[in-house]
Amino acid sequence: MKSSDKTNGQAARVQILDVGGDMNASGMVRIRNRIERLVRRDLVHMVLDVHKARHVDLAGLGILAESLGWIRYLEGDLVLAGARPSVRRIFQKTGTDKLMQVYNGVRAAVRSFSHS
Repeated sequence: MKSSDKTNGQAARVQILDVGGDMNASGMVRIRNRIERLVRRDLVHMVLDVHKARHVDLAGLGILAESLGWIRYLEGDLVLAGARPSVRRIFQKTGTDKLMQVYNGVRAAVRSFSHS
């Protein structure tokens, strides 16, 4: 899992988190732990790069929703980038795409923070 700082027009630091595999419970627990470390450093603008994910389970989505709620409480945001069509369909069926923005790629997701 990688993380990097990006600077947008408002000089906000956007963290890019690479899921690196499927969005199941164990993978999303690792992401949640990384999110917790970033939040402790006051880094609350994040892009979750899911382009490698082929499968998503409900436990993983639950962890994602929990993390999103925590980040938004702190006036930040978490968006998704690079979802395959099959993963995007799962986001649509579960309503995840109504909770959070889903972008085609990381670049577009990072740019979205310059408008917030």
